[in-house]
Amino acid sequence: MAIESIKNNESITQTYGKIIDPFLANAFYMPDENTITITLGYLFSNRGDFRTYSTEELYSSLGFVMGHELTHGFDSNGSYYDKNGKKLTTSILPEADDKIFKEKQVQVIKNYDKKEYCPCEFFENDGKITISEAMADIGGFSLVLEMAKNNNNFNYKSFFKYVAKHMASKKSVLVTAFTYTDVHPFGKVRSNTLLSNSDKFISTFDIKPDDAMWMAPENRVTIW
Repeated sequence: MAIESIKNNESITQTYGKIIDPFLANAFYMPDENTITITLGYLFSNRGDFRTYSTEELYSSLGFVMGHELTHGFDSNGSYYDKNGKKLTTSILPEADDKIFKEKQVQVIKNYDKKEYCPCEFFENDGKITISEAMADIGGFSLVLEMAKNNNNFNYKSFFKYVAKHMASKKSVLVTAFTYTDVHPFGKVRSNTLLSNSDKFISTFDIKPDDAMWMAPENRVTIW
């Protein structure tokens, strides 16, 4: 279906237009509804047809986005909502699990914190601000890597390169300044930290301790 043919479809615009323009490329999780939304704009923004993608590119884009948004239901914020979207005062996790979960969050914050995302010393990522999005990235990434195990000829090098490509961004220093309080890790911090956190990435590219993309095994976080 061409996007032009659905722009005037009231059932679509009335439903999704209340939240966001359905033709704007975006994806998000609504904790109070326990739902994920991937807009038509996003689906049509990737050359208009995901069927033309290789498995590696499909997993790195739509697959990763779906996994990311699903994981928001269990991140540092989502874990305080029940299945019906009701806000809770305590985590949905058992006390013992929640303790480990919070310890993992501390390590994620450390991994993302104070990393330069713009060639100016002022522009450093704040790990505490970006924790929920970083966790969703890690969770979504884990999901697509798990799916990749079912593909005998999956090209991991190609997949990791596509992930970096889809996360790449190009902005002016002025625009970058306004992203300082964005809850998403920005630029190379988002892509490089996520990839360095992956055992599979480290082994695929034979990353060594002296390499810039190296992250010590004890600092890599597997949440789910």
